[in-house]
Amino acid sequence: MPSRRTVLGSGAAAATAALAGCSALGSDATRQVSADWSPAEGTWPLPRFDRSATAHGTASPPANDPVERWRVDVEGSVESVVAAADRVFVLTLGDDSRSRLYCLGTDGTRRWSERFGDRRIQHLAAVDGRLYAYGDAVVALSPSGDREWVSQFDDGVWLSTLVELDGVVYVASAFNRGVLAGLHADSGDVLWRTDPEEPSVSLADDRLCGTHEFDGVTLRETDRGLVTRLGGGAPPVARRHPVDRRLVGPPAVADGVAYLGGISTTVDDGPPTASALALESGETLWTAEGADAETELFAPTVLDGRVAFEAFDGDPPFAGRLVAVDRTTGSVDWAWNPDGLPVEPVAADGRVYAVASGTLVGIAADGTRLFERTARDAFSTDVGDGAVVPVGSALVVAGGGAVRSFVERA
Repeated sequence: MPSRRTVLGSGAAAATAALAGCSALGSDATRQVSADWSPAEGTWPLPRFDRSATAHGTASPPANDPVERWRVDVEGSVESVVAAADRVFVLTLGDDSRSRLYCLGTDGTRRWSERFGDRRIQHLAAVDGRLYAYGDAVVALSPSGDREWVSQFDDGVWLSTLVELDGVVYVASAFNRGVLAGLHADSGDVLWRTDPEEPSVSLADDRLCGTHEFDGVTLRETDRGLVTRLGGGAPPVARRHPVDRRLVGPPAVADGVAYLGGISTTVDDGPPTASALALESGETLWTAEGADAETELFAPTVLDGRVAFEAFDGDPPFAGRLVAVDRTTGSVDWAWNPDGLPVEPVAADGRVYAVASGTLVGIAADGTRLFERTARDAFSTDVGDGAVVPVGSALVVAGGGAVRSFVERA
């Protein structure tokens, strides 16, 4: 089974503008989530917050000296955490390679839990009153945990990104094989499936944007009427932007620019390269190289005037750091070098938050260290175990067998 980090070669985000002259976006499903949908204030419904994967939420978490408000113990390593509708959803993976979903109130009360049998589920997304759990299948659930439908993939596909728009649930796989499929939002039936050159997608406004480790960035239209007329295949390609570096996703898109992570797996590759790409023109605005010992620069997090990346050394004992670069020039502005491997950084209220080896850190956009909070026992003990999510006025930190909520000290 792929780990959380293995499947990070995923998805992206997109630019604006629909295909001129076409109408009736999406499918004829009763359930319709439009391009105007956005996360509710103070929530964190998607793995990287929004459909542009900016990882910069609208919550107001602690800026200084947080204290623990509640703790809930969970079984297994934490794979994914999202928050919506006054609930926190936590997905774990047990030693038996089976997934378990916990639903908690934002006050720490246990609402319900769900197991998925032999299905390997590793990601969550909460979209407009529905929760998706996905991996080798897509399971659609109500906020109370009732299953609405299941769409199973039985041929070694590991889905790593999911986007819903206008009656279509777009899913993509970046692990093992590249797959892009559109599912009917009411039933989960497969409308179409293809093996594209870009094995992962996300969305901003009304275009899909796919990234491929070797082939660059592709924008696709999302008009299903056009797709149907073309014989039910994948949405047509509107733009293709080749790049001369290896990519790892998902990118973050802000102000028409895609911030792209980079991967390096051999000595000949050189260090990994992060970059900024203008989506309309395909122009590379800047590139920034990681250190020689690092194999990935990923999880771009958009800040005021900067974008932060996690730098990852994929060789044991596994090390990492956060690197923030100027959004205009790509020059390195600051770095945080913890003891151990940080989980993917997130941002809210102009600040970036991360966890590494039992230490929760808050950093201002300019690099000023606001606090470091060390737990009595480690938040995260294994590679890929852990997440931090800003929710309302709190930080929810998961890993090391527990979910904790931190608030500002009174």
